[in-house]
Amino acid sequence: MSKIHPTAIVHPDAVLGEDVEIGAYAIVEANTRIGARCRILTHAIIAAGTTMGEDNVIGHHAVIGGAPQVLAYDGQPSELVIGNRNVIREFSNINRSTESKVPTRIGNECYLMAHAHIGHHCQLSDRVVVCNNSLLAGHVEAGPRAFISGNVVVHQFSRIGRLAMIGGLSAINQDVPPFSMAVGSRPCQLFGLNLVGLRRAGIEPLDRRALQDTFHQIFRHEGSFQEALLGDFRMDHTLVRELVEFCQTSKRGVLKAARRSRTSDGEEGGNGDGSGGEAPGREDAEIVPQAPQGLSSGRHIADRYFTAEDILHLEGRRLKS
Repeated sequence: MSKIHPTAIVHPDAVLGEDVEIGAYAIVEANTRIGARCRILTHAIIAAGTTMGEDNVIGHHAVIGGAPQVLAYDGQPSELVIGNRNVIREFSNINRSTESKVPTRIGNECYLMAHAHIGHHCQLSDRVVVCNNSLLAGHVEAGPRAFISGNVVVHQFSRIGRLAMIGGLSAINQDVPPFSMAVGSRPCQLFGLNLVGLRRAGIEPLDRRALQDTFHQIFRHEGSFQEALLGDFRMDHTLVRELVEFCQTSKRGVLKAARRSRTSDGEEGGNGDGSGGEAPGREDAEIVPQAPQGLSSGRHIADRYFTAEDILHLEGRRLKS
């Protein structure tokens, strides 16, 4: 049995599943469908044209399915489709599309933190995380398990690949390849593979190695990017094919990799593919646990994702400065 607060406004044409909860002062407009066991918290608005699956949580003051922020939009019917088991936190807003043929779409088990904005026609796959205050413009696509950190802005029509990780305060104006890490603002650059995310997703070491080799082959090619994509890749490898085909089908272009740093004696300090220049050894690298507070060496920044090699490199740079 649904629980609707007396102060909530629910249009009689809205379709509610079983055990839906609607909090105080929430508004559910006409032409909406809310699946079983969804929770609509206080002051949230579910606008016309919204369809959501089961077990979703809509936070306080969130606006779900509002009109697209497009000057040419003249009020024609359009849609937002949300899957199951999503969490959309307070003050977030998701715009529906500008026409009904291609709805704005949110997959399953996504997590949108407070004040996130998802523009019209965006397509978010399953288990995408959008952190606080991040803004996705219209027609942005995010692949499964993409992670968008806080205060990130993404240009319209950009694509973010599967298991990609975008660092906080970044400005994305081109496509982010799957499995990669991107950070920065004008320019935003690639900083190798999202190795932590790959491990957490259960990607095996040999598969990670294949991706590292492919990343290096594409983004460390001495010629142009287009020439690099003509190389001989292991297209029989599923993950390699996904990375290569993503780059080959880009319309906005793909972010460039950060330039390799050099040591004081002129040697390259890393190959920019997340491997630190010695990818095979890093797979078995020692993981340094978090150090006790109060150390003056700066090791308080180390957590379980830093290797011993990383710590020595960071401390060496600090001492030189």
